[in-house]
Amino acid sequence: KMMEKSSVKFHLHTQGIPLQIDKEKALTIYRIVQETITNCLRYARAKNIFVNLNRNEHFILLVIEDDGIGFKYDYIRGKKERLGIMIMNERAVQVGGEFRIESQVGKGTRVSVEIPIE
Repeated sequence: KMMEKSSVKFHLHTQGIPLQIDKEKALTIYRIVQETITNCLRYARAKNIFVNLNRNEHFILLVIEDDGIGFKYDYIRGKKERLGIMIMNERAVQVGGEFRIESQVGKGTRVSVEIPIE
């Protein structure tokens, strides 16, 4: 519903994704994409959201970027928005992956996740 009301343009790029991915890892990727896009739509005031999902040797690499307002990580410390970031990190770690988030005020946000597939 939130996406239907939004004027944000979504850009999706995939490359080399295997047909079969472990169910838990696939769900982790899905949930991180879902949470990140929800955050973008709620807070970022982005015009574009870029979702890239690629295979990189033994990993699935997920990168989600927006061209929104960005934020200072210290600013959200202790706020409920930070809980979503913590949960995304935990999800990635539970399947042996790594989670990173980078943001700069006025320059958007980048979430990247590497999840091993072998």
